[in-house]
Amino acid sequence: WDVSTSQALAELEGHSSYVWGVAWSPDGSLLASANQDGTVRLWDVETYQELSVLNTGWAFSVAWSPSGNQLAVGTAEGPVQVWDIEARELLYSLESPSSSMIISVAWSPHGSTIASGELAGGIYLWDAERREQRSALVGYTDRRSDANGLAWSPDGRVLASAHQDGQVRLWDPENGELLQALSGHVGWVRGVAWSPDGRSLASTGQDAKVYLWNADTGEQLALRDEHTLPVWSVAWSPDGRQLAAGSGQYGDSHTSGTVLVWALSLPEE
Repeated sequence: WDVSTSQALAELEGHSSYVWGVAWSPDGSLLASANQDGTVRLWDVETYQELSVLNTGWAFSVAWSPSGNQLAVGTAEGPVQVWDIEARELLYSLESPSSSMIISVAWSPHGSTIASGELAGGIYLWDAERREQRSALVGYTDRRSDANGLAWSPDGRVLASAHQDGQVRLWDPENGELLQALSGHVGWVRGVAWSPDGRSLASTGQDAKVYLWNADTGEQLALRDEHTLPVWSVAWSPDGRQLAAGSGQYGDSHTSGTVLVWALSLPEE
């Protein structure tokens, strides 16, 4: 999409099933898409051409390393796969103890840690260099609480997670301490994203609402409920002045969703 004109620039065709996740490469030249058809595809953003197909199995989520040389993929079969982008080869896999579906994945800003979120609710932190588990964030709820979304703060000091029990949780990744639990959504929280300056957090949910939070105090800054369908995803513009949120179908409904973009006026220092 061209944000300034709200016009579609291109459709990237090739997948044969649901596209569950997309992610820009750090330099903005490539787009990775995760699909239920058993592949992750890499696209040239300038030409809109498919460059490569990675045979990953059913893929839910993708996250680039800060260098752009590697791509982490969360799969339905359980492991997090890490691919060498230049060679288009699988480097290694990270197997969690529960072997649950990996429905969210996020690479830390400094590149040292990969976070993975599971359908069963567990969150695991992995040492990207040693290729081993560093810690686990589990046992924080007595109900099923899918880890639907993960996002690192820009400085890497806090990890945010979105859950089926209606909570947005903020974690200290160094010691695994739960810093805050943000309550507002009714039903599943689907997406979470930090503002580029790290001061604000956006979350989206099954309740068709978008919340803005003060990341330090947990205070609710704003609420938007202009969507009519569950809101699955959210993303900030790099300058922090705009926020986009995408809604999608509910249940077996095939009603088309929308992407809404807001101009933001956030508190000054």
